[in-house]
Amino acid sequence: MQKQKTVTYFAKWLNRELTIPVVEKIPADHVVWFIGDNAPAGYVMACTVNGHNINPETLKAIRVTDADKETLNRAAAWGNANLAACKKTIATPDIELDRGGWCSYFKGARKESAINALPIFERITDATNPTADTQGASCRLQEAVV
Repeated sequence: MQKQKTVTYFAKWLNRELTIPVVEKIPADHVVWFIGDNAPAGYVMACTVNGHNINPETLKAIRVTDADKETLNRAAAWGNANLAACKKTIATPDIELDRGGWCSYFKGARKESAINALPIFERITDATNPTADTQGASCRLQEAVV
């Protein structure tokens, strides 16, 4: 059985269908795009962002289990959308998280989501090549195997 090289996603805000490359590892500068169950089944999507706007040309899809997808989406919802953000949240003392505007309840959930997502991000992030280009040259495309 061959692995998929691309997935298709209908972007409502663009009113068009996007063909997204499937990669083994996401570049370190990409963040998990928190779209929850709107992502193709079995995949999470990652891209670069400019403020709160995603760059659709940099979208990448990575195959994950349903449990990993749920963990990554929960982490992204708490602001831990990539490996660097998870490490920063974990390393930040609780008192500093309080100063960031997070009340004590949310601070615990934010840190817990980072701790849970860290091993997944370590497995799926290409830390050797931290920058990406729009053609996907910075990440290894998934090879078709039989």
